[in-house]
Order: sequence, then C-alpha cells, then structure tokens
Amino acid sequence: MKKFTCLYLDSSGSSVRESKRAITAENEQSAADLYSKEFPAAYPNIEVINFLSGRAKVKNPRFTTLRAEEEEAQAQEDASRIAARVESLKELWGKVENTNGNLGDLSYDDLCALIKNMQDFPSVRDELGPEECPLREKLFMIASFDKSLQALLQTQEAKLQTSLLTQIASGQTTRGATSSAGSNLAQNAALLGGAAALQKLNQIEENTGDVSEGLGFD
Repeated sequence: MKKFTCLYLDSSGSSVRESKRAITAENEQSAADLYSKEFPAAYPNIEVINFLSGRAKVKNPRFTTLRAEEEEAQAQEDASRIAARVESLKELWGKVENTNGNLGDLSYDDLCALIKNMQDFPSVRDELGPEECPLREKLFMIASFDKSLQALLQTQEAKLQTSLLTQIASGQTTRGATSSAGSNLAQNAALLGGAAALQKLNQIEENTGDVSEGLGFD
C-alpha cells in the first residue's frame, strides 16, 4: 500500500486547497476512488500526489452523479420558490379584485408588493413561466393605469431627485456611490412613499400613520 495526498481540482484546473486529504491505497486510481467516496464533492478532477511517483490528474469518478444530484436539488428549490411566488401573486390579485378599482383599500404591504411588481415586471417578463407571467402582467397593468398611484409615484421620484442633488452638492454622497445610491433611494422612496400616500389619500391610515407622516404627506 502507498501513501497519497489527494485534493480536488476545479473546472479551471486550480487546486481546492481545503480539500487536501491523506489516502492510503494501491495506486493513483484506487486512491482517487477511495478519496471521492470518503470526501465527495462535485469537482471534475482529483490531483493525486505520491512522494515517489509524483503528481497525477485523475477524473473524479463521482463527479457526474454528484453534479446531477446538485442540479436536481437546485431545480426542486427553484420550483418551490416559483410555486410560492405564484401563490402569493394569486392572493394579491384576489385582493386587488376585491377593491373594485380603489387600490387605497389594499393594506400597506399589499400596496408595496403591487408597486414593486410594477417596477420589476418589464425587466423580468421574458424570464417568467407561463403561470407566473400572466398574473404579474395583470397586476402590472392595473397599477400602471391607476392615475392616483401614478401621480403619487411621480411626485415621490421628483422629491428624491431633488434630495439626491442636494446631497451631492453638499458632499454627502461619494462619487463612486452616487449612481447606485441614487437608483436605490429613488426606487425605495417611490415604493414606500407611493404606498403610504395612496392610503393617506383614501383615508386608510391604520398601521401607516407614522410612515406617511415621516415622509411628509401631512
């Protein structure tokens, strides 16, 4: 029996240092087989090192199986996440229908979800499945054509731009962070301010009074 040092090689051929293990076997192939069983990992190759025979690269005999298992687990996780999202969208659509066109009757959280979908849908539309896409499109359309909601969102975006320009002028925003910070701030303010203000407009103040006052709608 010989003593070997085994470690995995990633797809680029680089050593995975933390995977290094000592293995006793008859030859390089036996060492790789034993190593892959005792320390399974989805890397394509194994480097087998012996003091006398030097280094050898051996294909990971469990790579295909482990990779397939990983892909199956990821697919199941993705399917579960999509199913949960679709169910949430169905619930939101049911609530929207029950408002009879008065979106101010929605809860604060539901309004935020509606506005976020309106912002995200155009960029992700082509990536959505056949069950999710129609739901998100219906929610997008009803939010896009609601005049009160649109007016409030435009007001919030204008206020945010003014605030951001003030910060830049006063040196509060660094040059490298200006673009990303401005984009995130504008999106968050439009989302939160629009939802709270729409409820204020419709005299729906339960659980949102502090938010709307903090955003200057009183």
